[in-house]
Amino acid sequence: TLIALVQADMSALGQNLNTFGYFLSFSFEVFDSFGRFLAFINRNQPNANNPGPRPLSYNDRMLESGAALPYFIWPNIAPFRNASILDAVFAPSTANQMAEANADLRRARNFVRQARANGIGVFDPANPLRFEAFEVRYLGRREAPNRAAIDLSRNDNVILRPQSYFHIPNPEDRLFIPSAFVPLFVTRGWRLEGWF
Repeated sequence: TLIALVQADMSALGQNLNTFGYFLSFSFEVFDSFGRFLAFINRNQPNANNPGPRPLSYNDRMLESGAALPYFIWPNIAPFRNASILDAVFAPSTANQMAEANADLRRARNFVRQARANGIGVFDPANPLRFEAFEVRYLGRREAPNRAAIDLSRNDNVILRPQSYFHIPNPEDRLFIPSAFVPLFVTRGWRLEGWF
């Protein structure tokens, strides 16, 4: 799917492999713990001779087609990526309200819901995805999950321990919190559930 999207963008811009480029937008973290870029990726169209505005990012288009699942990591997603770390910690009992109020996050979550409703991509009933990529990594390394989770479908004050992420059944409703940031949420009034 990604290859088809890139080829369509090359055609739309009248470019080829030698002239086509990418636009990358970074957030709080530029690299993950494995040295991979954490970026929003799109086609590069630096001049006014291009056909219309830049389309949605490849990240969004992959979610829309059901070819990918989200893995929202705080503070690397809108609306948190534009705030200081302390200001990005949102109040307890506002997760769903905050997720619905932000256009970028709402759009991404809606794309996944619609792909599920349409039974496309990883939601194809004849060939559903059995494990998410992060689950395969944990299984392969024989490690336990290490990011706490907040349920974006609810307005409660609960932070689930990393091993309980699956209690949030839909991937678009999971907001993962790196362990180093959990104390910031606790001082703001969030409650740890199932940690002890």
